[in-house]
Amino acid sequence: MRTLAAVFFLGCGSTKPPAVSCRVVQEARGITTTITPSACHAARGAAVEFVVEWVITDAAPATVSLWDRTRMDSPIELTNWDIGERNVRYCDYCSHGGTNAEEMVPVEVALPRGTFTRTLEWPGRQWLGPGDTSPPTPLGAEFPAGSYKLNARLYLSKDDPLLTSATIVVE
Repeated sequence: MRTLAAVFFLGCGSTKPPAVSCRVVQEARGITTTITPSACHAARGAAVEFVVEWVITDAAPATVSLWDRTRMDSPIELTNWDIGERNVRYCDYCSHGGTNAEEMVPVEVALPRGTFTRTLEWPGRQWLGPGDTSPPTPLGAEFPAGSYKLNARLYLSKDDPLLTSATIVVE
């Protein structure tokens, strides 16, 4: 089966002309994903909010790996996100610990139709998840100046994320 994806870049309000488009709309597999950041450019250490909206229309049922769950309250439970890569990264799902991947049992779950929104609050700092200890892992250093990708994922199955990316410039 071939997947057809179209990505449209739309301008975003800013006090200076954006070097990159910062609002992204992607259509693929019966799902429209829109990422709208609160700013196209951010000062080092400044927070940016990303609103991610998924409109699920004719998407087929998805097989997802849920932990000890027999139903899903919302497709938002099938999402995660990160920004940056390698040595400069903020990751909301890294180092969660807990369930071993081998222990996860795929459960066939129908993907509900409708509009689902998740607000991602990035503090402009590095972080690799809450960790397995208490208190949670503290935030790291500010992101250095540069261009970074926010990757938002909606998992249609354990190993098949619908990936949508937007770019933010840190100055």
